[in-house]
Amino acid sequence: MRPFRATFAALVGLVLVQSLLAKDSARIVVYLPWDSLQHSRLRISLDEVSVAEIRPGRFFVINAEPGRHLLVAGEGIPTVVDASSSRNSFVRVARQIEFGPSGKTDIPALEIMSPEQAQPEVVNLVYLDPKKIFSSAVSKVDPLSQQRPKLKTRGSSQ
Repeated sequence: MRPFRATFAALVGLVLVQSLLAKDSARIVVYLPWDSLQHSRLRISLDEVSVAEIRPGRFFVINAEPGRHLLVAGEGIPTVVDASSSRNSFVRVARQIEFGPSGKTDIPALEIMSPEQAQPEVVNLVYLDPKKIFSSAVSKVDPLSQQRPKLKTRGSSQ
């Protein structure tokens, strides 16, 4: 009976520690709008670790430690995200087109967006397929689903 109690106590302790750590984590919402110039899948890396692969019309949420993080889309321009546990950070995947002597260069770029700008765009997107998630730091299910507006329907009794 004692080994069961010890195992149960260890399991409860592990759950409590994980819940305390989750409260201190910061959320980074990465999204690629439907009308983006990016038409193919694009690998996203956080602090030099590949976390997910995104395509137009999708978004995902990274649970990271509060602080500065380096985010990169494909072989594109790195962006520093200052993640805070008190608010969500929003990052939109975009393209930067440069014209030079060798012609036109199309580079993936990330734009840090304010919540006021990003939330209306994210509301119309679909959460990323779990098969395209490569890191445990990315939520497998949509953690923003409670915040999304629900479509009102008529009841069956009228």
